[in-house]
Amino acid sequence: MALDGCTDGTADAVARHRDRDARVVLLDLPKLGKGGVIQEGFGYCDGAFVGFVDADAATPPEEFAAYFAIALPAVGAAGAGVDTVGAFSLMVANFSVHVRALVANLLRRPSGFTVTPKEGEAGPQPRAVWPALALIAVLTGTSVYGLIVERSPATLNNVAFAALHVAVLTRGVLPALRPPRPALLETTVAADLVSGEAVAGEAR
Repeated sequence: MALDGCTDGTADAVARHRDRDARVVLLDLPKLGKGGVIQEGFGYCDGAFVGFVDADAATPPEEFAAYFAIALPAVGAAGAGVDTVGAFSLMVANFSVHVRALVANLLRRPSGFTVTPKEGEAGPQPRAVWPALALIAVLTGTSVYGLIVERSPATLNNVAFAALHVAVLTRGVLPALRPPRPALLETTVAADLVSGEAVAGEAR
């Protein structure tokens, strides 16, 4: 049980359970924020699979066994033979998120979760992928400069690797740059209308 600077007696309650059950471990941490506490908690884990539940026990711990026994094989079966380049490219294009998280962790800064508005249907969002776009520009510019200066085998090899990275990054940022698809936009609008009608009905 990882506590985020709790002052409401939670530590004492957990300590009582720990005294009766050796599986219970109490981590009474300073105020780190949810993300920081989760990272610290994971550092104390040594199992093959790690999961966490919030203090409200919305996900009972006993459900993890069913999750790992059913969900993981199902995902593996569903993804068998499916092209995963898109998922890999999306992960690579969001490299800046991993870099920021690593730097924050090295500096021992508190981490957190942020729920952002889902406004992708409104139009292209280049700001969301600007680090990847900047890297694409640097790789492209460097490759062009290298070809102008010297077209040796070594340069061509480096340009080929740069082109591969540009292709992967471009695949990853395309969803943020494409205009909204009509079908997706209509579905979103319809969902918003239904939600609005439900709220209006409750208000009446």
